[in-house]
Amino acid sequence: MRTFKVVVSCGFLAMASMNVAADPYVGVQLGHEDFGFDFIDKEPGFGDLKAEGLSASGYSGGVYGGLRFGEDARFFAVELNVSGSNAAYKESFEGSETTIDVKNSYGLGFLFGTTVNKAKLYGLLGAQRTDFKIDDSIGTDNTDDEQPWGYRVGIGAEFPLDDMMAIRAGWNRTFYGEIENESPFSDRQFTYEPEQSQFHVGLTVAFK
Repeated sequence: MRTFKVVVSCGFLAMASMNVAADPYVGVQLGHEDFGFDFIDKEPGFGDLKAEGLSASGYSGGVYGGLRFGEDARFFAVELNVSGSNAAYKESFEGSETTIDVKNSYGLGFLFGTTVNKAKLYGLLGAQRTDFKIDDSIGTDNTDDEQPWGYRVGIGAEFPLDDMMAIRAGWNRTFYGEIENESPFSDRQFTYEPEQSQFHVGLTVAFK
């Protein structure tokens, strides 16, 4: 939640500096995303086992919409997004099984950009919340439907098709907060640290 508050504060400061009318827009997008999971297995008497390289890849689809402020030389936008994913990870080891499924996601982003040869180039700063379904087989206290917040950075561009529609292409990376899971039968604890990289293409429709 702290990540969300910081990002929102930065966005409102930028909005306050642009006392101009806003142009609404909506869009749909498809993308491919990769999730990386670092985790620490803490078990009393055995020390901490740290591992890197757990990964889940898949496709995503979603919608977005927002308000764009400013002129072509310098613009700013506030944008909401909602998406779903089929990314999943599964591994079995010594009779136990770990599964990670990525579900729905939503977030708020602030876009800062300029126009070069009719293409709108922008940078992104945002906050994203994603639903992770994790079953690590350490007990009945499985971390189903954990929804950590994360901060998102990215870049992108929109290429106009006409006065209303544009093709969007972009890349972003999201750093989520920790997910912790404790066994109800012992002091064993798993800690996950998810990160996400996503490339997407979309169609934007602007209303002026």
